[in-house]
Amino acid sequence: MAGVFGGLDSGVSETTASIFLEAAYFNPAFVRKTSKQHGLKTDSSFRFERGTDPEMTIIALKRAAALIFECASGVLSMDIVDHYPEKLEPFQVAFSYSNCQALIGKEIDRATIRHIITSLGISVITEGNDGLLLSVPQYKTDDSRSGVIEEVMRIYGYNNVEESTQIKFTANFADREKATATENTTANLLIGFGYNEMMGLSLTKESYYTEGTPLVKILNPLMLI
Repeated sequence: MAGVFGGLDSGVSETTASIFLEAAYFNPAFVRKTSKQHGLKTDSSFRFERGTDPEMTIIALKRAAALIFECASGVLSMDIVDHYPEKLEPFQVAFSYSNCQALIGKEIDRATIRHIITSLGISVITEGNDGLLLSVPQYKTDDSRSGVIEEVMRIYGYNNVEESTQIKFTANFADREKATATENTTANLLIGFGYNEMMGLSLTKESYYTEGTPLVKILNPLMLI
């Protein structure tokens, strides 16, 4: 299964003499669906379903070959064949200065923000009054709008954001619902008698219930042991 699990016949053993090396990029969504459908969580699926760098395949292939030369006295028998029919281009992200300030809690100089972003290998396509249109490399798969802000905060330094000297909140004097008040009163009485309250997971295995018990099944179930 591409990006999830290899086959027994294609594995390497102590008697293996010839190895065909393949370095590939797999669509994260396809790998994630395949892994879930077959209930297989592997090191490969863990990596590919989170996104990898399509431009790294040749570098990875050469590195693997170099290790075989170094550790197993391997000999190269053919040149590299690169099959890249549809090149993946960098994706565009709109970055807002005001949104950045709201999330971080501090107004950072725009020149500093721009310097941090470009230093991370992200290109600026255009700049407007309140933001930037960015070209983000494919290997930065997590850099959505908030992801780029997180990158800025990481480089700028969390320790450089001062703690607020004020705490603002809105007091709510609405009366509690009678059911909630009764529930809380009962819970306090039971605690006074020495009881403990336990709150468990609401979703669990159907095998815990007797046959004939009406069950509500969800479309995207958790993998419960």
